Parts: sequence; structure tokens; C-alpha cells
Amino acid sequence: MCVSGGSGVQKIQSLDPELAKTLKANGFLLLYNLVESTMRNAIQAIFDELASSKVSFDSVKTELKIIVLQNLKACAPDKVHLKMSNISLDIITAGFDPERLFSGNVDGRLIRETANKYGFSSETKDKDDETKKPPNNGDKLLIVKTNRNNLAHGIQSFEEVGRNYYIE
Repeated sequence: MCVSGGSGVQKIQSLDPELAKTLKANGFLLLYNLVESTMRNAIQAIFDELASSKVSFDSVKTELKIIVLQNLKACAPDKVHLKMSNISLDIITAGFDPERLFSGNVDGRLIRETANKYGFSSETKDKDDETKKPPNNGDKLLIVKTNRNNLAHGIQSFEEVGRNYYIE
């Protein structure tokens, strides 16, 4: 951390070790939030596109029909019917609730399953740089998810999580 010295000169001051542990643990919360919100926004974009393009239930692929029916099954019929004026179009989004998509459980495995379920690619290889080592199928996301859940549920303290990782 930079601080101003006596004659306006910047000096480097070391970070309090306890604060550093807390900041590192907070990094897991930030990373997890970014992953989960990205996944939620990706699924939301699919449903938004289907709605804006006025795609009918009959024309979507079977996998998506199953998702739509599962979404409806989770909704109260007295509320769903209010959202439908043209059932073949409105059925797709009537039962969709982005808040039910994920609940602290997003990791590499779930991203791959969700991508397969919705029909998009979970491939993360850098298409512009073939020399880069391919990713490990989201293995590190499991660490992020586990640390986030341990922090969120009070299983571990910020100090306990932060002490096991380097800032780099």
C-alpha cells in the first residue's frame, strides 16, 4: 500500500496480515458472485431472446420444452395463467424465474451440465491463442464455490480461508 511520506514522496507500507487474509477471502466471494451472475445472465438472455423473437413452444428443441415444463411445474397455476394470453408463445417465459436457477452451487460441473441442458458451449479454450494450455474444466471453480459456501454458511472464518492463499 502506498502512503505519502514526509516530503511528498510515496513510500510502500506493508499490509496488515490480518487484513490481507480478509481481503483474500473476500476475493472468493467476488469471484463466485461473478461466475453465478454470468451464468444467470446467460440463461436470462436465452429466455429474453425467445420472448422478443416470439418463438413458439412448438418450435423449440425438445430439451428446452422439458425445461419450460419443469419451470411451469414449479409455479402456482393461479399465478402462471395471468402471464399467458397466447399460450404457445407465453408458456416459454411464464414459469421462468431466474432466481431459482442457482443457489450457491455453481462450479465447473454445473456449468457444463447447464450448457448441455440449454444447448450452448461451455468450452473455454482461447480461440485466438492456440499455444495457451487448455483450462482444467473449471477445476478451480470448485475451490471458489467451496470457499464461498464455507464463508457464507459460517463454516470457516475469513481469516481461516485467507491464510491458505497467496494474493497472487
